[in-house]
Amino acid sequence: MAKLYSMAQWFMQQLTRELDPDEENTKRENLRVVAFQLYHVTGNGREEELFSITVGTKKWSGKELADRFDSTAATHASGLSGRQQYNLKAIFADETVAAAQFPFGKAGENNDIGLGTEGPTQQGFMAQMMRHVETYAKLLTVHSEAMMTRMGEMVETLSDHNQKLMAQNADAFEVIKDVIVEKAKAEHENQAGLLEYERKTKQQQMLLSLLPGLLNKLTGINLLPQSSLAEVAIQQLKETLTPEQLARIADILSPEQMVPILQMLNPEGGGQEPPTGSQPPQQVE
Repeated sequence: MAKLYSMAQWFMQQLTRELDPDEENTKRENLRVVAFQLYHVTGNGREEELFSITVGTKKWSGKELADRFDSTAATHASGLSGRQQYNLKAIFADETVAAAQFPFGKAGENNDIGLGTEGPTQQGFMAQMMRHVETYAKLLTVHSEAMMTRMGEMVETLSDHNQKLMAQNADAFEVIKDVIVEKAKAEHENQAGLLEYERKTKQQQMLLSLLPGLLNKLTGINLLPQSSLAEVAIQQLKETLTPEQLARIADILSPEQMVPILQMLNPEGGGQEPPTGSQPPQQVE
């Protein structure tokens, strides 16, 4: 239990690592831990990676990390004979900074009585085969557990990345939606402003055309040339009447009725023919 507590302290020291006074040129960000790795040290001094955890944005505690790494080492050691040596490493953001290490040992299988305890008999051969099968089963269990743990970590990492990506996509969609709504609102306001300007302009033109007559009437003297109300109405009708509306009027009125209307709408046209759609009356012999 003391070793586990000491391992937890080591984890917290790495997670809250401060700037080394002897490394003045090393920035605090470069000493940020990005991953922890567990290695099994074999008899020839080689290291075999068994388990690793990416720190990421999760708030890890030293006790939680120590429990996970210590249990992984204990499970691995249970399938081996004698005391096994392990080494924890803290990997920093700056790859040029050497990894911090925490070596520790775990007791393995201690009931291995060796191959000389059984005689060269059928019973001794069976006992050896049973031990071999048991050891092989333990190794498979350890490796399977390590593989499942690693796969679980990968699934957790992918899940975190997917959640972040979905949140970023949702934020981007909201921004695009706001931009589209603001653009449509601005276009609508501009169109409404143009229509309002045209309406006021037409009203001002009508009032200005009636203003000379009003002044002449108030003064009793023809000071300004004036247009009659009928002329103003005809001018407005001329500006707003469409060819389709004129064709409908021609269908309703007779040719004799259409002639003065055409002369009022187009005084320069003289004797313009009535629009098609109204036929002159046939004379009966």
